[in-house]
Amino acid sequence: MAPVPKNLLEALTRAARSAPEKGLSIYPPGQTEGEPIRITYPELLGDAIVLGNSVKTIPGLTPETIVLIHLDNHEDNVRWLWAVLAAGQVPAISTPFTNNLDQRRKHLLHLQEVLQSPVVLTREHLVSEFLDLPGLIIHTVEDLTAHQAPLLAEYISNNGYTQSPKDLAALMLTSGSTGNAKAVALRHGQMLHAVASKAAYHGTHRDEVFLNWIGMDHVANLTEVHLHAMALGADQVHVHAGDLLANPLAFLRLVERHAVGYTFAPNFFLATVKKTLENILPHGSVDADAARGLPDVSSLHCLISGGEANSTALCASLTKLLQPLGAPCDFIRPGFGMTETCAGSIYSKDCPGGDLVHGREFTSLGYCIPGMEMRVRDAEGRLCAANETGHLEVRGSNVFKDYFNNAAATLEAFTTDGWFVTGDLAFLDENQRLHLVGRGKESININGLKYYPHEIEGAIEDARIPGMAMSYTAIFPYRVPGAASETLCVVYLPTYAVDDVSARVSTRNAIRTVVMNHCMARPHRIIPLDRVFLPKSALGKLSRAKIRKAFEAGMYDPSIQQDEEFLGQATSGPLLQATTPAEVAVQGVFAEVFVASRAELGIQANLFDLGCSSLELFQVKWLLQNEPDLPDRIAVTTIIGHPTIEGLAAALDPSATDRSSKPYDPVVTLRSGGNKTPLWLVHPGVGEVLIFLHLANRFTDRPVYALRARGFDGEPFFSSVDEMVDAYRGAIQRVQPVGPYAIAGYSYGGTVAFEIAKQLRQDGFAIPFLAVFDQPPHIKERMRHGGWADVLLTLARFFDLLPSAEAEATVVAQLRAVGGGLEDDTDKDQLVDLLLASASDHRLEEFGLDKSRLATWTSLALNSHTIAREYEPQGCVPTLEVLYGQPIEAVASTKRDWLEQKLSRWTHFVDDVQFHEVPGHHYTLLAPEHVGAFYRILRARMEARGV
Repeated sequence: MAPVPKNLLEALTRAARSAPEKGLSIYPPGQTEGEPIRITYPELLGDAIVLGNSVKTIPGLTPETIVLIHLDNHEDNVRWLWAVLAAGQVPAISTPFTNNLDQRRKHLLHLQEVLQSPVVLTREHLVSEFLDLPGLIIHTVEDLTAHQAPLLAEYISNNGYTQSPKDLAALMLTSGSTGNAKAVALRHGQMLHAVASKAAYHGTHRDEVFLNWIGMDHVANLTEVHLHAMALGADQVHVHAGDLLANPLAFLRLVERHAVGYTFAPNFFLATVKKTLENILPHGSVDADAARGLPDVSSLHCLISGGEANSTALCASLTKLLQPLGAPCDFIRPGFGMTETCAGSIYSKDCPGGDLVHGREFTSLGYCIPGMEMRVRDAEGRLCAANETGHLEVRGSNVFKDYFNNAAATLEAFTTDGWFVTGDLAFLDENQRLHLVGRGKESININGLKYYPHEIEGAIEDARIPGMAMSYTAIFPYRVPGAASETLCVVYLPTYAVDDVSARVSTRNAIRTVVMNHCMARPHRIIPLDRVFLPKSALGKLSRAKIRKAFEAGMYDPSIQQDEEFLGQATSGPLLQATTPAEVAVQGVFAEVFVASRAELGIQANLFDLGCSSLELFQVKWLLQNEPDLPDRIAVTTIIGHPTIEGLAAALDPSATDRSSKPYDPVVTLRSGGNKTPLWLVHPGVGEVLIFLHLANRFTDRPVYALRARGFDGEPFFSSVDEMVDAYRGAIQRVQPVGPYAIAGYSYGGTVAFEIAKQLRQDGFAIPFLAVFDQPPHIKERMRHGGWADVLLTLARFFDLLPSAEAEATVVAQLRAVGGGLEDDTDKDQLVDLLLASASDHRLEEFGLDKSRLATWTSLALNSHTIAREYEPQGCVPTLEVLYGQPIEAVASTKRDWLEQKLSRWTHFVDDVQFHEVPGHHYTLLAPEHVGAFYRILRARMEARGV
């Protein structure tokens, strides 16, 4: 075996020399198919040296200066991490920033202090995330790339190769989104010994392909995959998390496409893969016929799973599903690891077999990698016997030595004899295998993210919610049986009269809102308790551990039952209960999907206010379709258009006789509540508002409404742009009678938003915020381009109906051959048939699309184009924000042309127009992989405009 390199740059150089054909395949955001970006190890080393020279040109840089890398995609993070290392500097890898601007400001100020005035390295479109805080030293990679220093022959010998194994290599931040971040000091020798030990433990080798979908800010990427693969000279594949979370089957397809042998996935993601497979299989299992249509995963050797406890039942079910696809019986390897241990350092190789034999609810975590030891001690410091719970401690060559610039935290983290105290409660069984049973630090893991009870409690207290006593609030974790991830419970001391139902409802809803704003998770239970259940210690503290134990023992069941009985008595407002069979059915589905009791969900409950994601939206759809008294085919658009229990029940009730006579209402409430100016979103040319769902879920402090085109439910299409504008303006003023107004439109909707804003201004109302998403002022030439086939294809692109780029290319050729400008019914039938033949059955089912519905939708979208073929922009508005991405190829060849030749013409109609580049293509600006960055830019501009 070759000796371990002395530093990271030497490890990269060895990979470049010994495996020049190997390297990284990186899928850009929004892609899991097509050709990835390829960077061989020699290319990465060469780039590191050149870009490292440009890093050295930063004014005032010293050997002690920390470089905080804040980038948002794998390619940037990899290239600039190695550039900083090649420059001889220490990189600190930034975690994504919270949407709570006050918390972000505190986080940035803390980083400024703990990292000792670092240099920030970021991209131009991310600079606004730093909130213009004074004192920050920010440099963009665009600027450094434009001013690259010449390559120096003596560069490496003078910089990166001088570091020793004991020297600081990188800083990894912990808990940055929920508290003051600690910077874990990772050293060259520590990281390289860690990956060598992982390879020895798992038997990984240079011909194995590694797959990663975690950000570089997490050691599950940096050390578990990236450095591990590089140290072996093995290929590695990187894809963005949002692309797999939105489509878990793509994970298996990537395993097949690249013959992946080693990867990482937490328990909650394994649950989504299992559910996806079960949904597409006829009987929830894989037989020989079904296996032929699914990816071959026989290459998969190790799937490391960590970050939260692994359910034995889930691991067993997923293993059973994937074995017919070639997976071995023990490919899932639950592990324990922390940033402080360079990710996984204790792994099980006997999952799920050994865990099933012993009847364990959660899997064992196995044994330590070579070079590390573990022990479990009780509160008095004595070693625990087998199966006796205590505190887990570890030591070894892969374990860190200190937190950067934080002597107090370092001292607290280690025992007097040098063992790292992990903060986890655990036991070693009779065979010395590790089992975790809880966390001494009381953190809560929700879908792989860590939150802290005291911070959520503080947020609730800070909200000063009427109806609850101060300092009598407690949060504790709870795992619903069979659930893929933890959730949380809230207990509080009420101050309202026991029979004051209105106050009870208001307090409960306010608590839920604060919790969801803080961690985007609905509480499993919100429980008002009598003071006798909330005793305080001599120091005035509530014992979360005792409260949780009492809850699990059923001591609060009478209080929960009483609360639900009072909630069920509500006869008005949000808890008005279901009465019709359809309402009862819809209420039951909502209760199941959102893990709530029926008493908590009145018929005015809005699924978007419950924090509905796209996954839960489709869960609602599938469950409703299985209700015997409801239709067996329900379009997602129907649910979007009727998001309350009452409204959805009325839309689906087969006994209703007047549904067709219900007047058209363009307003869809995507988010209610909040005290800031409502945001109005105008649909793109396809007429539907589902595309706004991910964006609306990001807002927690203002209502978000969307405007949906007329014609989906049999109404006549709009006859002119003026008629559409008048209808939308009237609907806006019905919901929000007076300004100020905040309006934004996507693509075609940008034109409509501009016209609505002009009319509202003429009526004397203030429009402090107006935005268009990827739309120029002049559109008539584009509207005259193409016909029915082009619009059909546009709709397919917006809603991802075609499963691959190859399928799209085939359909485009077929549609063009037919002649998309023809308008008679025969041609329409043929065009729809061609698209349906190549479309994803799963996506068609999700949207409830058949031939008739797809044809209607296309005609509606084409009508929007037709009525705008003579549109000429006129008039002026005071302000406008233009957010733009990669343009449609037929409109502009590059972003620069798009901006300079088309979008810039807004300056003729706006006094103050600002342009902002956002990630993604015209059709994917609001896709899951891009919506976070889009939201941050949009929110910053809204705040800049005072709304």
